[in-house]
Amino acid sequence: MTTPLAPVYPNNEPLPYASPFILQQERDTASPDKDIHMPELPLPKVVRMRDLVALCIFTLVFVANASGVQFGGPAAFTYWAIGLLTFLLPIAYVTNWLARHFPGAEGPYRWVTVVLGEKWGFISTFCIWLAGMLGTVAAVDACILLLENTHPRIVNSPLTDALAIVVVLALATLLALLPLRWLRHVFVVVALIYLSVSLLLGFAGIWWLRMGHHAAIAFMSLQAWMPAKANFGVGGIVVLALLGVDIPMILSGELRTKTGRTRSAGRYVWWGAALSFVAYIAQTFGIMVVVPSALAGGNSAAILTMNSVFGPLSGTLINSTFVLCYLLIITTYLFLFARFLVVLAHHQRLPIQLTRLNQHGVPVLSIVAQCVFVLLNALLAYVVVPDFLAVFAHITNVDSALYNVIQAVVSVLWTGYSVQLMFLPYWAVHRRKMRDPITRTQRLFLGGIVVIGGIAALIGMWETLFNSWIPAQLPNQTWFFLIVGITLLSLLAAWIGSELPRMYALLHVQRSLHQQEMGLRSELQDAYHEQEVLVLQQKELLNELDRLYREQQLAAVTDAVTGLPNHRAIMSRLDEELARCERIREGKKEGLFDGCAVLFVDLDHFKRINDTWGHRAGDAILREVASRLRSVLRLEDFVGRYGGEEFAIILIETEISQAMQIAERLRLAIADKACIWQSEDGESNTPIAVTASMGVALYGLHGVTREELIERADAAMYIAKHSGRNRVSIADLTEGVAVEEAQSRAAEIPVGRVVTATVNALTAAASAHDGDTDAHAHRMVWLAEETARAMNLSEDEIHLVRLGALLHDIGKIGIPDAILHKPGPLTSDEWSVMRRHPEIGQYILQQAGGIFAALANVVVAHHERWDGAGYPIGIKGYEIPRPARILTVIDSFDAMISPRVYKKPLSVQAARSELLRCAGSQYDPEVVTVFLQVLDGIEQVAQEKLLPHIVDSSAAMEHELGKS
Repeated sequence: MTTPLAPVYPNNEPLPYASPFILQQERDTASPDKDIHMPELPLPKVVRMRDLVALCIFTLVFVANASGVQFGGPAAFTYWAIGLLTFLLPIAYVTNWLARHFPGAEGPYRWVTVVLGEKWGFISTFCIWLAGMLGTVAAVDACILLLENTHPRIVNSPLTDALAIVVVLALATLLALLPLRWLRHVFVVVALIYLSVSLLLGFAGIWWLRMGHHAAIAFMSLQAWMPAKANFGVGGIVVLALLGVDIPMILSGELRTKTGRTRSAGRYVWWGAALSFVAYIAQTFGIMVVVPSALAGGNSAAILTMNSVFGPLSGTLINSTFVLCYLLIITTYLFLFARFLVVLAHHQRLPIQLTRLNQHGVPVLSIVAQCVFVLLNALLAYVVVPDFLAVFAHITNVDSALYNVIQAVVSVLWTGYSVQLMFLPYWAVHRRKMRDPITRTQRLFLGGIVVIGGIAALIGMWETLFNSWIPAQLPNQTWFFLIVGITLLSLLAAWIGSELPRMYALLHVQRSLHQQEMGLRSELQDAYHEQEVLVLQQKELLNELDRLYREQQLAAVTDAVTGLPNHRAIMSRLDEELARCERIREGKKEGLFDGCAVLFVDLDHFKRINDTWGHRAGDAILREVASRLRSVLRLEDFVGRYGGEEFAIILIETEISQAMQIAERLRLAIADKACIWQSEDGESNTPIAVTASMGVALYGLHGVTREELIERADAAMYIAKHSGRNRVSIADLTEGVAVEEAQSRAAEIPVGRVVTATVNALTAAASAHDGDTDAHAHRMVWLAEETARAMNLSEDEIHLVRLGALLHDIGKIGIPDAILHKPGPLTSDEWSVMRRHPEIGQYILQQAGGIFAALANVVVAHHERWDGAGYPIGIKGYEIPRPARILTVIDSFDAMISPRVYKKPLSVQAARSELLRCAGSQYDPEVVTVFLQVLDGIEQVAQEKLLPHIVDSSAAMEHELGKS
């Protein structure tokens, strides 16, 4: 979890970063199974794919490796083939696989960090950097040995050795400091020259044989081609020669592609590996054919080959070319492994100054630091150590032995890193670090590649440790202890050398932060609290204002159900249209003016749709009707939802016949095709037939004001309804009489018959849902009516009390059966659901209209308490309707003396005592007193035995219906 870095700074300042202590804490607390955010370095993206191929060639191909395998004879080619199949191709495949599945900057560091964690990523990167640094030392030595071939007097003392090392490193460093957009062309050109010289060596061997010379080594013996104990050391050299194909991936963040993505960056490995392998085979063949085995192991073997085949001049030319190529190899190593320092500094493992870039995007300090490390180790290895090594091991050719020892240490470190890299895909798949799925076949193939490559790398490490590359100078046992000792000492020294600067950088940053914090903490804390309060208040105000504005805006212009303009928008549009009509009418003669028309559309029997299929179906019908109205009307016409199931339409520039035609098309559009209602479970579609009655009023003919047109259109619509529905009616001057006649005919229907039918329907619904609740309601009717009469209530109030006793629990229709019929006490959540039944009952009765609308106010209050602690509203005292106060007492009394599954019934006397105890808190004291007097009028025996069944349900129903 590091701070993202900014682009290159022109003032040569290091890239900014957060406190290392904070970052370290975030890394330690992060889950190891989660991917780590890897910000990219802001380095210029100028590298091409061919540049990576050239860098891969310089990383892999050392002429000294082709000379070093000569002691194995023809078996060296066998080892090359084994190395190709078991190591080079697997490591190339794994590199390409990792580049595709973990694209992004920083290449190998990113792969290890994402899969194994940031700490292990540092250790891994540190080891490969150390191997690269020692490999650079070996390359410097190889370059100086090549200089000795043509200028032996230049390096004949420790002082001249040191001077040569300084000069070679200075030249390579100057090249590495060139801007990458220039340097990459140098890499490509010299890499082509390097490959050409390698192929020329192979051609020299072929030319030597064509000239009639015999090969220096017998190729015809099958035994010479077989690996044996005497040539096992060749395997270690081959593994060393093939190491490093993944190193150029450290430049993946600087790769320039057409798409800008680095997923395909790993494709260079195939070209780089193939060309490098061909170069090694050509060099090995040319040297092995021309140079005798006794002379073929030195660095000058390639020069001897060219001298023997093409003459001394060609040898000098090839030697100079090799010096140039080795100079580029050293430059490549300085350039690439300095990038590892930049990556580690970028992640606060080294001083942040190493990430400083110049104006050309070159990390100058990291390259110079890399050069200094190499210089110190080279001076130590080739100026100080040779005398000590000669005494310790009695070695004659100290330079050659030291070169092989350093190469072996590089091989051990680099091979260990490669083994880890080889097993990264396995860990990535096993720990599910990949975002792209992988098939079973791909998993098996990848596992095989990983196992083969890992085993080959381990075998190569084993051979390097236990088989001396220079057995004539260092026996196996001495070789082993020397390699292991130098490797461990190098790791320890490099670890200390990297840890001290890192700790110094962390301590310096911490001190600076501490000093700044002490000065700013107090004022920042106060400012922060004030700002936080202001921001929160402002945010709340803005959110509230935005919410209110959006609600007002939506409510002002749009109906939420249909999406049509609402009532307010209709009125505003009608005023605008009437004003326009008035202006036009003043400029025209009477009779030649097309005004506007107002249509009122009312859906027939819409309440039946809501009662049958529910309000969701009703809303869906409204939306469908709105859509059909819009589809029929012209673009200039206007339609909106007036309210309920009514729509208002304004027809622009329309005369009476045209308005009737449009209205008829609208009626047919609604009635001809049933609306489809999809059930809530989504499994069934129900067709619902819908019709509409329409009234039409024309501007000028039926009125010129908004009120007149609305009144006349609405009256015409009612004429259409009373005339049979599903028709269009135009307003007429005498339509007021027709409306009165229709209303009088409707009034002739007996009210009592309507009330009786409604009571029958509601009680039947209650009985079907819960028989116990229905029986309880019928038992209450007689006691409630007698109590109401004893309190001298009017006949209308007594009628409400009777109906309330029958229907006070009608809202339990909406309570789930699992709660309503639960055989035990209810939980708090279940009680909250049960307490909704008064509101549900109120809603049901309000839909019935008439007397039931008044009854709804009684039913909703029958669980209110005299002290205000009831539900659902919490009203108290005389705020509670008197019929509801009577029902509360009767309901409680019947509940106390009736048996329940979870409790035994109380006796009548105990119930009376409970009513008296709660009078004045839960019940109206006056109602309790009157009710107890009513009970006193019943004999004691009847109270105990008959009171719960004092009125059977059928008698109560007949009694109530007769009253109605």
